[in-house]
Amino acid sequence: MRGADFLATVKRGDCAAVEPMLAADPGLALARENGPSAILLACYHQGPTS
Repeated sequence: MRGADFLATVKRGDCAAVEPMLAADPGLALARENGPSAILLACYHQGPTS
């Protein structure tokens, strides 16, 4: 369930919550939801921040 919680947090765009989750479990960076990576989900839901 931790991966699902992480991806939900990514989709909400909650960077303040994502950072400590990754610090505690770097493997979460590999979490996927039906194919797309966490980074791609962030772009889909929040757009790039450049």
